[in-house]
Amino acid sequence: MKITTERPAQPAGATTTRTTATVIQLRRSTPQPARESLAAGECTIVSFPGAGAARSRPSTASTEAPPLTVTAANLRLRNERREAWRMAERAVNYWKARRDLQCAVACAQTVGIAEGQLQPPTDHDEHWDLVKKWRAALARQLLTPAPDLAAVRWKQAFLNSSEAVHNGVKTSQVERSIADDIAFLAAHPFRKGGRKAPSAF
Repeated sequence: MKITTERPAQPAGATTTRTTATVIQLRRSTPQPARESLAAGECTIVSFPGAGAARSRPSTASTEAPPLTVTAANLRLRNERREAWRMAERAVNYWKARRDLQCAVACAQTVGIAEGQLQPPTDHDEHWDLVKKWRAALARQLLTPAPDLAAVRWKQAFLNSSEAVHNGVKTSQVERSIADDIAFLAAHPFRKGGRKAPSAF
């Protein structure tokens, strides 16, 4: 922008001088807010774009569980067998307890013990029915996969007992079950404290 100025009128014969000046006005490309004066003890917080987003970005680390070790995998397989074994063992113990209780009540009633009279009269046929159910539970446990060596020893001890001939399970079946158990335990070793073998016969 140009500005022209003239001096005041001069006496006749004086020379008039005209002066031209150029004024350059500077303008910022983007308006900036006026700075506010800070009181003593105050400060300004400068935030950088993208810094918060970087902190809140979800972790890309894998959340998958690490693979099982060989020992842990073997333990899991044995635990699956152990649950089935315990179910079979509890069934055997239940029917054995029922058989023993019925036999005890029958003996008490026969000899005239007062406590025996508190129970319903016993039936001889009921006794043999309980024996059959107990032996059937025993047969199922003998063919249930063993979870440890204690269970294998229990099967082996059963074959050497007098009850083996009355159980209804062939000796060859039990021997094959024991052989399968030993092969499984050898292929899936796991060190653990021994467990007392059950006595159900």
